[in-house]
Amino acid sequence: MNSFPKKILTNTTHLIISKSLKLSSSEQILQATSSGSLKFEKKRKFSSTFQERLEETKNKLEFVIAKNHESKNFKKKI
Repeated sequence: MNSFPKKILTNTTHLIISKSLKLSSSEQILQATSSGSLKFEKKRKFSSTFQERLEETKNKLEFVIAKNHESKNFKKKI
C-alpha cells in the first residue's frame, strides 16, 4: 500500500468512512475520530479486502477482454 500516493489513500479513506457512517463533511469525520467514537479497521484487514476486490476486478476485466477477443476472431472467420 505504500506505493499509493497519500492523497489517494486519504480520499479513499474519507469516502469509505463517510459512506459507512453517513457523515457529510471532513469536520464531522475529524470530530468523530478525535472523540474516539470512530475506530479504524486494522490495516491488514482493509488491505486484504482491497486486494480481493482488486483481484475480482482484474478477473472480470480479463473475462471481458477474452470475450471481446473471441467475438473479433469469430467475425474474422465469417
